[in-house]
Amino acid sequence: MRIIPELVLHAIGAAGGIALLSGVPVILYAVAASISPDSGGPMNLVLVPLIAFTFATCITLCLNLPVAVLSDWLTRRRGWPRWPVLPAFVLFALAASWTWTATHPRFTSWETSVVVGTALGLLVGSGFALQWGTLIVGRSLISRLAPVSARDRAARDRAG
Repeated sequence: MRIIPELVLHAIGAAGGIALLSGVPVILYAVAASISPDSGGPMNLVLVPLIAFTFATCITLCLNLPVAVLSDWLTRRRGWPRWPVLPAFVLFALAASWTWTATHPRFTSWETSVVVGTALGLLVGSGFALQWGTLIVGRSLISRLAPVSARDRAARDRAG
């Protein structure tokens, strides 16, 4: 596969991951602001999306994108199976977020820390799932829509 379609697939996956990771906190804030009598002022309407976008961009570019590129390289070049990559990363994200919430006690009970850690882990894991899914689906669409060369057509005819 050529390098340009690969870069486009990675860029689409990264953009989708950023949209997902920044959209969830903004939607949760909008729901909380509509339920609560005090929305926190008009500056929060600017700060919450900006902070969410900044964190989502950092998580996607520093964590999800390199892990997606590494796992793509391992599955394509080294022949590793694709199916364990996604559950392994989601479990890693859950373990990392549980560790972070356990070492940074900001909540009154461990149950709250476990719930917050699980939510953080699933949010980061879902961003990676979107990135990884975009690569797999995009690659299969490109392989089906791309013109087949004469050499590939001859090899396919000989094989079956």
